Amino acid sequence: MTDDTTASDRNGHADYAGSGSGSGIGSGSRAGDWAVVDAVHRHLSEHRALIGQPLLPLQVVKIQEEAGEVAEALLGVLGANPRKGVSHTVADLQGELCDVITAAMVALRETTPDPAAVLTAHLAAWRPRHPAGPPDASA
Repeated sequence: MTDDTTASDRNGHADYAGSGSGSGIGSGSRAGDWAVVDAVHRHLSEHRALIGQPLLPLQVVKIQEEAGEVAEALLGVLGANPRKGVSHTVADLQGELCDVITAAMVALRETTPDPAAVLTAHLAAWRPRHPAGPPDASA
């Protein structure tokens, strides 16, 4: 990329201005993480407007693309391809998983001005329930 707002890492992923130290990434600041998502969303929205394409469908396709990279990394960690052997590290796999999460966060942001609230409400339904004992077989 040629502008001053982005640079690419070794995988060609954009590093958006403000996503480095102090942004909340890796520091446990969820608000900081969503601020980065907002910055990425703004950047992509501006680009999509220039090319006349809506953001959401393209972002959903991006999620699928990134999920394929997760699968490739997992196969590489496991050494499942005899021709390639172990070709990826767990850190590579983690990075690809983060790319899926980030792409999904940007897509979610496209659907609501408060994606954090939507995610928090949705995660509440995922909380494990702790039954008092084993499931009742007679139910």
